[in-house]
Amino acid sequence: MPRQSLGKGLDELLKPVSPQDSETETTSAPDYTDLGPKELPIEKLQPNPNQPRAQFPEESLRELAKTIEQVGLVQPILVRPIGTDQYQIVAGERRWRAAALCKLATVPVVIRPLDDDKVLLVALIENLQREDLNVVDEAEAYFRLHDEFGLTHGEIGSALGKARSSITNLIRLRELPPRVRNHLRNGDIELGHAKLLLGLTTDLQIISTRQIVKRQLSVRQAENFIKKFKREKPTSEVQTPDPNVTSIQNELSEKFGAPTSIRMYGKSKKKGEVAIRFSSLDELDGILEHLRR
Repeated sequence: MPRQSLGKGLDELLKPVSPQDSETETTSAPDYTDLGPKELPIEKLQPNPNQPRAQFPEESLRELAKTIEQVGLVQPILVRPIGTDQYQIVAGERRWRAAALCKLATVPVVIRPLDDDKVLLVALIENLQREDLNVVDEAEAYFRLHDEFGLTHGEIGSALGKARSSITNLIRLRELPPRVRNHLRNGDIELGHAKLLLGLTTDLQIISTRQIVKRQLSVRQAENFIKKFKREKPTSEVQTPDPNVTSIQNELSEKFGAPTSIRMYGKSKKKGEVAIRFSSLDELDGILEHLRR
């Protein structure tokens, strides 16, 4: 259920905490009312297990680490107290990881006594403002703002300077199968590919993605492939209600990267044939290559 109390206004939730507000909201140590940066030992910081950012590419971290070595950690890390002399990272885990690669003994932090809801909200917004955030994590963050905080797509768009339709369209990416979303997250396919795949059934999404990645098809080439694939996909004359047969049929189609059908016949329906369709000798060579493995 959405937390209706959190949907009243994003600006209200993210406004700076004044010393007076901090004193009324928490009974923590007086130091927590000091909003200025502090230096803390890096080992006293812990990552947030509910961090919405799913990936921290090693190459990107090393590039950031080089920058930190040259100019230092310019932007403090936002943390909250979670125990005696221990702090949880609210925003800035990427900077913390890069600082660790630099073997820094201390890092600048800003301490805020935030509750769980505000921690998640700040983390989501902070990640959405990153230019290198992939579209899958972006879509997941939008969905969580809507589902967990009761914000409409329009409210999310207004807060982030994006059109409502953009928020809605990205959230739709969650409808893709996990393996397809992983290809999108890793950059194997582009957002344009993903938009094409959304109009297909799950089995066609998986098969098409496999071919897009294998052949490195552009969005236009993928569109032509999908149109041709849909025209050539055979329909079985004898319906097969057995879900096990259907599952095997889909698995074979994915493995071969070509429309594959299983036709059962006979009174016992224990006999049958497997048909693999191809439209060129190159496709046939690809199928044979899979069979020889």
